[in-house]
Amino acid sequence: MIKASRRAAFLSDPSTTLDALDRAIASTDDPGHQGRLLLARALAQQGLADMTPAASDAQASVHHLLEAGELSVAAFATACAAGMVQRTGDTASAIDLAVDALVLLPDDDLSDESLVRAANAMAMFFSQLSAFDLALASSRRAFAGALRQADHSTRSIT
Repeated sequence: MIKASRRAAFLSDPSTTLDALDRAIASTDDPGHQGRLLLARALAQQGLADMTPAASDAQASVHHLLEAGELSVAAFATACAAGMVQRTGDTASAIDLAVDALVLLPDDDLSDESLVRAANAMAMFFSQLSAFDLALASSRRAFAGALRQADHSTRSIT
Protein backbone atom coordinates (compact mmCIF):
# COMPACT_ATOMS: atom_id res chain seq x y z
CA MET A 1 0.00 0.00 0.00
CA ILE A 2 2.91 2.37 0.75
CA LYS A 3 4.40 1.79 -2.71
CA ALA A 4 1.02 2.46 -4.35
CA SER A 5 0.58 5.62 -2.31
CA ARG A 6 4.01 6.88 -3.38
CA ARG A 7 3.09 6.35 -7.04
CA ALA A 8 -0.20 8.17 -6.49
CA ALA A 9 1.58 11.11 -4.87
CA PHE A 10 3.82 11.88 -7.79
CA LEU A 11 2.51 10.14 -10.89
CA SER A 12 -1.25 10.68 -10.79
CA ASP A 13 -4.19 12.21 -8.97
CA PRO A 14 -4.18 10.64 -5.48
CA SER A 15 -7.95 10.91 -4.92
CA THR A 16 -8.73 7.29 -5.87
CA THR A 17 -5.94 6.03 -3.63
CA LEU A 18 -7.06 8.30 -0.77
CA ASP A 19 -10.65 7.03 -1.07
CA ALA A 20 -9.46 3.41 -0.91
CA LEU A 21 -7.27 4.19 2.09
CA ASP A 22 -10.14 5.96 3.86
CA ARG A 23 -12.35 2.88 3.41
CA ALA A 24 -9.57 0.59 4.67
CA ILE A 25 -8.91 2.80 7.72
CA ALA A 26 -12.61 2.83 8.59
CA SER A 27 -12.82 -0.96 8.31
CA THR A 28 -10.16 -1.88 10.89
CA ASP A 29 -9.70 -1.56 14.62
CA ASP A 30 -6.11 -2.86 14.58
CA PRO A 31 -3.88 0.07 15.61
CA GLY A 32 -0.89 -1.25 13.65
CA HIS A 33 -2.92 -1.62 10.48
CA GLN A 34 -4.51 1.81 11.01
CA GLY A 35 -1.05 3.31 11.51
CA ARG A 36 0.35 1.78 8.32
CA LEU A 37 -2.72 2.92 6.37
CA LEU A 38 -2.49 6.47 7.74
CA LEU A 39 1.19 6.52 6.80
CA ALA A 40 0.30 5.37 3.29
CA ARG A 41 -2.35 8.12 3.17
CA ALA A 42 0.25 10.71 4.21
CA LEU A 43 2.67 9.51 1.54
CA ALA A 44 -0.05 9.65 -1.12
CA GLN A 45 -0.55 13.33 -0.33
CA GLN A 46 3.08 14.42 -0.24
CA GLY A 47 3.03 15.74 -3.79
CA LEU A 48 0.12 18.11 -3.14
CA ALA A 49 0.62 21.84 -2.68
CA ASP A 50 -0.84 21.88 0.85
CA MET A 51 1.26 19.64 3.09
CA THR A 52 -0.97 20.08 6.16
CA PRO A 53 -3.23 17.01 5.58
CA ALA A 54 -0.22 14.79 4.85
CA ALA A 55 1.58 16.02 7.97
CA SER A 56 -1.53 15.42 10.06
CA ASP A 57 -1.94 11.87 8.74
CA ALA A 58 1.75 11.09 9.32
CA GLN A 59 1.55 12.33 12.90
CA ALA A 60 -1.64 10.34 13.53
CA SER A 61 0.02 7.22 12.15
CA VAL A 62 2.81 7.50 14.72
CA HIS A 63 0.39 7.25 17.63
CA HIS A 64 -1.23 4.10 16.24
CA LEU A 65 2.10 2.47 15.40
CA LEU A 66 3.52 3.15 18.85
CA GLU A 67 0.35 1.74 20.43
CA ALA A 68 0.82 -1.41 18.32
CA GLY A 69 4.50 -1.66 19.31
CA GLU A 70 5.66 -1.33 15.69
CA LEU A 71 8.71 0.77 16.54
CA SER A 72 10.60 0.55 13.25
CA VAL A 73 7.57 1.64 11.20
CA ALA A 74 6.88 4.32 13.83
CA ALA A 75 10.44 5.59 13.32
CA PHE A 76 9.79 5.91 9.58
CA ALA A 77 6.42 7.58 10.16
CA THR A 78 7.93 10.03 12.65
CA ALA A 79 10.76 10.92 10.27
CA CYS A 80 8.23 11.44 7.46
CA ALA A 81 6.08 13.57 9.75
CA ALA A 82 9.10 15.73 10.62
CA GLY A 83 9.75 16.49 6.97
CA MET A 84 6.10 17.10 6.19
CA VAL A 85 5.60 19.38 9.19
CA GLN A 86 8.75 21.28 8.19
CA ARG A 87 7.17 21.88 4.80
CA THR A 88 4.11 23.43 6.50
CA GLY A 89 6.42 26.04 8.03
CA ASP A 90 6.26 24.79 11.64
CA THR A 91 9.98 24.30 12.17
CA ALA A 92 9.80 23.96 15.96
CA SER A 93 7.31 21.06 15.77
CA ALA A 94 9.30 19.50 12.93
CA ILE A 95 12.46 19.53 15.04
CA ASP A 96 10.57 17.93 17.95
CA LEU A 97 9.40 15.16 15.60
CA ALA A 98 12.92 14.73 14.22
CA VAL A 99 14.25 14.25 17.75
CA ASP A 100 11.52 11.65 18.36
CA ALA A 101 12.51 9.86 15.14
CA LEU A 102 16.17 9.84 16.14
CA VAL A 103 15.23 8.33 19.51
CA LEU A 104 13.37 5.53 17.71
CA LEU A 105 16.30 4.82 15.36
CA PRO A 106 18.85 2.40 16.84
CA ASP A 107 22.42 3.66 17.03
CA ASP A 108 24.07 0.58 15.61
CA ASP A 109 22.00 -1.53 13.23
CA LEU A 110 19.27 -0.57 10.80
CA SER A 111 17.87 -4.08 10.82
CA ASP A 112 14.85 -3.66 8.57
CA GLU A 113 13.54 -1.69 5.64
CA SER A 114 11.48 0.70 7.77
CA LEU A 115 14.56 1.75 9.73
CA VAL A 116 16.48 2.29 6.49
CA ARG A 117 13.62 4.41 5.18
CA ALA A 118 13.54 6.34 8.47
CA ALA A 119 17.25 7.16 8.18
CA ASN A 120 16.69 8.24 4.57
CA ALA A 121 13.74 10.44 5.59
CA MET A 122 15.94 12.00 8.28
CA ALA A 123 18.55 12.75 5.62
CA MET A 124 15.90 14.57 3.60
CA PHE A 125 14.72 16.46 6.68
CA PHE A 126 18.23 17.59 7.57
CA SER A 127 18.75 18.65 3.98
CA GLN A 128 15.58 20.80 4.15
CA LEU A 129 17.13 22.54 7.17
CA SER A 130 20.45 22.98 5.31
CA ALA A 131 22.13 20.80 7.94
CA PHE A 132 24.15 19.08 5.25
CA ASP A 133 26.64 17.27 7.51
CA LEU A 134 23.75 15.61 9.36
CA ALA A 135 21.97 14.92 6.06
CA LEU A 136 25.05 13.23 4.66
CA ALA A 137 25.56 11.16 7.82
CA SER A 138 21.92 10.01 7.76
CA SER A 139 22.12 9.25 4.05
CA ARG A 140 25.23 7.15 4.59
CA ARG A 141 23.48 5.30 7.42
CA ALA A 142 20.49 4.61 5.19
CA PHE A 143 22.72 3.39 2.37
CA ALA A 144 24.72 1.10 4.67
CA GLY A 145 21.49 -0.30 6.09
CA ALA A 146 20.06 -0.82 2.61
CA LEU A 147 23.11 -2.84 1.62
CA ARG A 148 22.39 -5.23 4.51
CA GLN A 149 18.77 -5.85 3.49
CA ALA A 150 17.78 -9.19 2.02
CA ASP A 151 15.51 -7.39 -0.45
CA HIS A 152 17.99 -5.51 -2.59
CA SER A 153 15.27 -3.29 -4.06
CA THR A 154 15.68 -1.30 -0.84
CA ARG A 155 18.96 -0.05 -2.26
CA SER A 156 17.14 2.41 -4.48
CA ILE A 157 15.39 4.31 -1.72
CA THR A 158 13.18 7.11 -3.01
